[in-house]
Amino acid sequence: MKRKLIIAFAFVGVFSLLLLLLFYRKPVQLEEVILAKVADRDISVAEFIRRAEYTIRPRYCKGNYNVHKKIILNSLIAEKLLAIETEKNDPDVIENERILNYLKGRKEQAMRQYMYYDVAVKKVKLDSSLVRRTFRLAGRRYRIKYFFVDDSAVGSLKKDIATGKASFDSLFQKYSTSKAMYKDSLFFYPFTQDPVAKYFYTTSVKKGEIVGPIKIDGSGSVVIMVEGWRERLAITDTDRLKRQEDVQKWLTDIKAAQIYEGFVKDIMKGKSVHFNSEVFRRVGKLLMPVYFRMKRVEGELFLNATFGKNVEIGDTLLLHFKDKIADLRNEIFFNVDGKEWTVGDFEKELQRHPLVFRKKSISPQEFPEQFKLAVVDMIRDYYLTKEAYRRGYDRVNVVKRVEDMWRDAILAEYGIRKYLRGKGIGLPEKYEERYKIIETYINPYVDSLQKKYDSEISVNLDEFEKIKLTRIDMFVLQFNVPFPVVVPPFPEVTTDYRLDYGRKM
Repeated sequence: MKRKLIIAFAFVGVFSLLLLLLFYRKPVQLEEVILAKVADRDISVAEFIRRAEYTIRPRYCKGNYNVHKKIILNSLIAEKLLAIETEKNDPDVIENERILNYLKGRKEQAMRQYMYYDVAVKKVKLDSSLVRRTFRLAGRRYRIKYFFVDDSAVGSLKKDIATGKASFDSLFQKYSTSKAMYKDSLFFYPFTQDPVAKYFYTTSVKKGEIVGPIKIDGSGSVVIMVEGWRERLAITDTDRLKRQEDVQKWLTDIKAAQIYEGFVKDIMKGKSVHFNSEVFRRVGKLLMPVYFRMKRVEGELFLNATFGKNVEIGDTLLLHFKDKIADLRNEIFFNVDGKEWTVGDFEKELQRHPLVFRKKSISPQEFPEQFKLAVVDMIRDYYLTKEAYRRGYDRVNVVKRVEDMWRDAILAEYGIRKYLRGKGIGLPEKYEERYKIIETYINPYVDSLQKKYDSEISVNLDEFEKIKLTRIDMFVLQFNVPFPVVVPPFPEVTTDYRLDYGRKM
């Protein structure tokens, strides 16, 4: 299979888009704009936008019409009301150990993301000359040829390139790991830190120049020849402003990653992991079929199970894993920093931190090594989380909001399904049937909750009118995190657009 050098698929990390302030050990709360208050809960403007934009909305509120915006607001308020009711009537739901661990994992991921901003992003100072150079280069769409080489051949390859006598074709014949020479295009994209893009958009290259070898994570190195490029000029003020913002964000992300890498090294200094090889082999053997089956599942298995969708996918394998792991739970899996981790300890940590594999496509032969790296990364995050707690990031309001958002989504989904079960019906997958159920059964129930909590609901109508939404379907994921889905599914709990309850904030 051809290995693609260029990946143009957008995954957005939501916390990289926030501007946050923090004092060491005493976190200053971010000044959020509150859109609505619902009893002891509230909804910020930023949360409203993310819930509307970062997941796919149903047809009845997909646009930016004022009617659709009101349905979205009513839906998010209804979700809070349903969560409050579930919390009162079924308090044991949220005490479920699996859900508690999931919510804790969500919170701790947000804490680590916040720490990344605090210790790295806000300390970045960009060189103005680098910004100007990248701004100029960002309009280029390069035509390139390239091939991959093994790490063992890099030293010899560099010597051949340094002579200036070797042609690209001769280097390909001598060093390429495959028979194919690839062609592609390379363009500036502000949401990737690809090492090839870093070179091409911070360094001026010439037509016909041989670039490399450049180290590619998990893929050896790549050698590239520049065939040419097309220039896209930023002519209008809007174009220039957009490019300037994209360039500054991209360079900031690159510099922040370098700063954070040093921070992580300091946290992990002196710590080493020692695996029990036999136990590692047995655990890996049990996990491998689970991994390959779950790779076929779109989204997060936990969400599917929690929200009653595709519950059967992977369940048999997961139950099989839990049954088989029982005999190993008391065995020592690894030792790190003087602490012994049993297989049982590892299993509990997995509930708060699912494994994140560095390579996105893994063969069965590669699985043991990639499994080991994923466990090492989980251990790294364990110590980073401890540092985040020490700094008080669990008390930051935007971190709390992430946890509360997911908790209320789970509670509301449980509450609405329980209500429908009481009516002897379920929530069908087909849109037309589901819409009819919402109109017939759920709308009246939500109306009754609006009346019940009328005096405890207020809406900031001035801020609401300022909000502009797109009509583009998006399902936003984050890269390289245990929980990649940014927001819960859109709450399909009302089709009502009337704001005939509560009061103006």
